[in-house]
Amino acid sequence: MLRAVRSRVHVTPATVIATIALVLAMSGGAYAAGRYLITSTKQIKPSVLAQLKGKLGPAGANGANGTPGAQGAPGGQGPQGPQGLAGTKGEKGEKGETGPTGPQGVKGASVTNTAIAANQANENCKAGGAEFKVGAGVPTFACNGEAAKGGSFPEFLPSGKTETGTFWAKASSETSRTAVTAISFAIPLKAVGSNFVFVKASQVEKHELPVGCSGSAESPEAKPDYLCVFEGIPGGVENAEAHAASKAGVVYLLGMESEGAFVTGTWAVTAE
Repeated sequence: MLRAVRSRVHVTPATVIATIALVLAMSGGAYAAGRYLITSTKQIKPSVLAQLKGKLGPAGANGANGTPGAQGAPGGQGPQGPQGLAGTKGEKGEKGETGPTGPQGVKGASVTNTAIAANQANENCKAGGAEFKVGAGVPTFACNGEAAKGGSFPEFLPSGKTETGTFWAKASSETSRTAVTAISFAIPLKAVGSNFVFVKASQVEKHELPVGCSGSAESPEAKPDYLCVFEGIPGGVENAEAHAASKAGVVYLLGMESEGAFVTGTWAVTAE
């Protein structure tokens, strides 16, 4: 009978107590009912009480979501993190291809200087001097002056004294820009000079004469131990180099500004 009641009624501790009381009353046990009245689940043996408990019912529906709270204020900036690892080195690029070899430059010509003794039989310099030759080209001579009748020239230019002269040069061909000129001293120097200066006409016009030289092509001047060569035609010479200097003179290689060009000028040399 108790099992049938449990199948129809939801059993709770209170229901169990009431059911037991009802059974005792119906069985005529008034004495027992008055003696063993159950008023608390503590009066029932725990093992029996555990068997009387029913299964849990299904969970109830969730309640409605509450209104979300207001967004909190942003927190302060956190501490700086540690420095990251260095990145890996990139790969080296490939080397570019080597360019083609340029054409070989023209071989420069050397200047030779051959002394001519005063008593040596030579039609070009009877009183002696020097022969200058560029490569296998035609030689140029710088000759000593011959003694005048009834007198004689000094053997060497006296110290502090100046002698002057002129020069002329033209490119070796109409398609060349190189010219050669030999400057010959009438009276040789006692020692080979060490300061050879070419003065362009533009330097004279701008009053920018190099050290050791003064005057102009019309009136050249040089300090002791200086040879100053003055360009007479403006713009004729691009560069000039002295070669094969001797006591009797010097050879100049001139780079002209245009093919087939020529130049004239004057010079002054002063003995040291």
